[in-house]
Amino acid sequence: IADYTRDFYTALFAHPAVDGILSWGFWAGAHWRPDVAYLDDGFNPRPSDHALRRLIFEDWWTNASAPTDHAGVATIRGFHGQHQVTIDAPGRGPLTRTIDLPAEGASIEIAYPASD
Repeated sequence: IADYTRDFYTALFAHPAVDGILSWGFWAGAHWRPDVAYLDDGFNPRPSDHALRRLIFEDWWTNASAPTDHAGVATIRGFHGQHQVTIDAPGRGPLTRTIDLPAEGASIEIAYPASD
């Protein structure tokens, strides 16, 4: 069932008409088919839960860093959605912004505020 979970969610995630995925019956103690729930009666994760979490928090999770070029530009590919981006320049310290990356992709510009 873990392979099926991985393949099914991967197909959904890749389809352009899918905006989100809602899954019901995650706990065996309240599932009409307890043998396919993500968590057993004791709330312990089953292989399908591990497969789904691996997709979400590893395969589909954007966690990247890149140095800037001479013009201060860095290029990173990321999945669409909301991201927290931190830039850090010597003598300026870190600056964190939340950005929304659309499904069709985009160039995002983050600049330090002008110095006083």
